[in-house]
Amino acid sequence: RGKMNIYSLLFAAAVTTQASTQAATVDGTGNPGEGFGECSSGNCEDGWGVKDYGEDYMYEGEFKGGEHHGVGIESMPEGIQYIGQFVDGTPNGYGTMRFPEQAGLPQRGYIGQWKDDWPHGCGRDSDNEGTFVEGAFTETADCSEHIASAERIIRDVLDRAGYDSDAFLSGDEGEPELTVEQLEEYMAGVREAIEEHKRKGEDDHVKEATQVLQDMQQQLDDLLAREGSRGSNAGDDVSVEELMDRIDQIREAIRMHEERGETEHVEGATQVLREMEAQLDELQRNGGGGNGGGYGDDDISIDELMDRIEQVRGAIQMHEERGETEHVEGATQVLREMEAQLDAMQRTGGGGGGGYGDD
Repeated sequence: RGKMNIYSLLFAAAVTTQASTQAATVDGTGNPGEGFGECSSGNCEDGWGVKDYGEDYMYEGEFKGGEHHGVGIESMPEGIQYIGQFVDGTPNGYGTMRFPEQAGLPQRGYIGQWKDDWPHGCGRDSDNEGTFVEGAFTETADCSEHIASAERIIRDVLDRAGYDSDAFLSGDEGEPELTVEQLEEYMAGVREAIEEHKRKGEDDHVKEATQVLQDMQQQLDDLLAREGSRGSNAGDDVSVEELMDRIDQIREAIRMHEERGETEHVEGATQVLREMEAQLDELQRNGGGGNGGGYGDDDISIDELMDRIEQVRGAIQMHEERGETEHVEGATQVLREMEAQLDAMQRTGGGGGGGYGDD
């Protein structure tokens, strides 16, 4: 259920997060207002045209009285697109919303009937087929006729705009996976959408958006676990700073799962955390990763070594707070060795060239 609501929620989030920068190009509803934007080709008053509203927002399709009316393609921030029918500037009729960059989400997203910007009527997403009301699945139904009608309209729009409708409708456009950074950015957008729904007292939308966020958090956990596994097999490719960032993300995920009583996820994420922490200890003992240079590497500067010392001190504090005596002892030994190296470098002039006593 969480996945199917993400399409409208992320659209709302994109509008919310860019409200300040788009104030001059939208009418307050998230849809371009009449008279805004620049018509880059065609007839953007009464006909087929392409209009650029800035901030990654563009419409290509039919216009009536300067508004999106008929069929068209509405491209929004983060690569989100709605393709289908419009009435008076908003998605109404048959259409689909898709995300070209996705992880575990279908290429087309929801396809079927729309009403006033929301999946509403008979349609299908990755998990359900049936009746949707304001973006939420309510009951199972055979929507094959409605989906076929939507596909005909989508094909006509894409062909008219010069795109490969066969590839789009067959799902052969490729499915690049989101990075951790992209997924976290989407999650931030959903969180803002949740706060917006709370301010408006829209409890149903808050509940649905929260489910979406939980699903995305699980997706993030899986992605971090895979990256952690890859990093443990190729330690030289990850820096101490990157690994510490990932460890912080895993800790946050563990706290969330604990709050929700998800014991199985807590155990899985904890195991990932232990592996990452062991990798961090190893990296710090070997001099911070990267080119594999250890503490005695003549190419390291005093500033770099001091930064690594601060990182190890932070790791020691973390292990002390969690009562991990063995890790405290190991990291403390690493710290002593690094401090001894720092003393030696400072006495001999700073390493790697001119030092403190250099005339």
